[in-house]
Amino acid sequence: MFIIIDNFQLSNDADLKSWIETVQPPSEILITSSKDVGFTNVYHLTGLSPEDFRKFIHQEAEMKDMDIDKLVTPHQLENIYTFTWGNPLAILLVLGLLKNKAYKNDMLILPPDEICLLFDILYTIAYKGLSREAKKLLDFFPLLAEKTSIEREALKEISDFEWECFHKCIVELSAWNLIYFDLEDRYYRLHPTLIQYLQDKETSTPIKLIAKTKNLIKERYIKYYLTLVETNIKRNYPNEDYWNCLVSPKMAVLDTRVSSILKAVEWAEQISSQHGNYLKLIKYLIHYLDSRFYNRSRMEFVKRAIGICEATGDWYLEALFKIDALGWTCVEENQLKLAEQNILAGCSILEAHSTDKPQARRVDLKALAQAWLARVKLEQYKKPEDEKLPIEDEKLLIEAEKLIEEALLYTGGRPWIQYRIYMVSGDISYRKQEFYQSLKYYKLAKNEINSYGGEGGNYQINPRLGLAYLSIGTERYLQEAENIFTALKQNHNILIGKLYGEFGLAMIDYKRGNRHETKKLVAKLEGEITKRSPDNLLLKLIKLYKSETLDKDEN
Repeated sequence: MFIIIDNFQLSNDADLKSWIETVQPPSEILITSSKDVGFTNVYHLTGLSPEDFRKFIHQEAEMKDMDIDKLVTPHQLENIYTFTWGNPLAILLVLGLLKNKAYKNDMLILPPDEICLLFDILYTIAYKGLSREAKKLLDFFPLLAEKTSIEREALKEISDFEWECFHKCIVELSAWNLIYFDLEDRYYRLHPTLIQYLQDKETSTPIKLIAKTKNLIKERYIKYYLTLVETNIKRNYPNEDYWNCLVSPKMAVLDTRVSSILKAVEWAEQISSQHGNYLKLIKYLIHYLDSRFYNRSRMEFVKRAIGICEATGDWYLEALFKIDALGWTCVEENQLKLAEQNILAGCSILEAHSTDKPQARRVDLKALAQAWLARVKLEQYKKPEDEKLPIEDEKLLIEAEKLIEEALLYTGGRPWIQYRIYMVSGDISYRKQEFYQSLKYYKLAKNEINSYGGEGGNYQINPRLGLAYLSIGTERYLQEAENIFTALKQNHNILIGKLYGEFGLAMIDYKRGNRHETKKLVAKLEGEITKRSPDNLLLKLIKLYKSETLDKDEN
């Protein structure tokens, strides 16, 4: 393991420092810091050589339409090199002073004792030279730029500037070399040393005013990302709350904004007046998180959402979260007792409100709960090699079949519920090795899901269809399976589906005799999934496959 931690001086995490000190070879951790943070084996970095400095400052000045040789004398240029220690960032800040005529003759002669002091001097000069509006905009960054960058549209909306004023401020800050743009002019970046400077400067402001301002900014931030999420997740159909946020191609817009969205979720949970928006965000994101394999985050968010539902008396949403959002995720993460507890708790809520509206949706949810409970029983059941079932396992299989039979009697007609019931029916048949029957149910499930436009390339049902085709094993069905798994693998936005696709193709390779390549693929997949979710159902399936095929081959 090799880890790099940049700008460690900005961290106040004592536990992180303690952990770093416990790491043993051959693992290595490389830390960069602008000041001594108490570690041994320190290597002091030097600045640019005089020759490289001259090349760098001329190149950067030319990019800003500045003629450096007309702006400073050779002696002044030498002073700039001495003062900045040849540090590229400090050189850029001096260029900002020159461009804005804030550089005075020979004002920068002797370098300060510490690099941090050097940046404080340069930032103080630049900050004093800014307009009032530019200062105000810059002051937003310490809170918003968690990773030293923020999206242009988000910064504009959260700062509440008009576009013309916002643009002028951005141009001004850029001229001082205080902010940088990505190649698409989509993100604005600040160097961590400037973030630290602004945070230190903030301490001179009264604490009450800081807290009030921060809450206002956080609320705007939550509103911006809530709107972004809603716009790109809500579907026209299904036309039912929670289910109208099933996985769709539009969700891909959120993939590059995940860290910012999760920050909005975190703040919405922390601010009591934003709890309503927290619930909205969780409803919108619940299926997205599943498709992107953020199962742990999904479970934590839902647990907090359930607490808010309990406090506000939203019994239906509480039951929905317990049965589907938390119950199903616990099944996927092989936390079967917890899954059963949550699903049954959700059912108890439904029973307690059996006469309340919405009646039809309550019936839906009860049927779905039975399907998920059947899935729990199925995961608890283990089929022995000698085909003779222990009594307890036989009971589990009988209970699973009974639960799914009751769920199949459901006649509500909502295809997003019926789809999930058929899917579990197919899972039970598949586990009983009744592969043609499982194929029948999976096809019925696919008919239901396609009636409302699918869910993310059908990343949940297509792997099951592929496995059923694979298990039947004729060449025709192997080809069907290969087509399905290839399509899953190529859908890069849906990580869990992509991993199923890679696993399915590895199994097909094995069936066709390419066993050496299969072993490599399976080992790679196992490592990748373990990093994210050590108890996931796919990992469980891979381990079972290894024990039944690859390990036996070796023996």
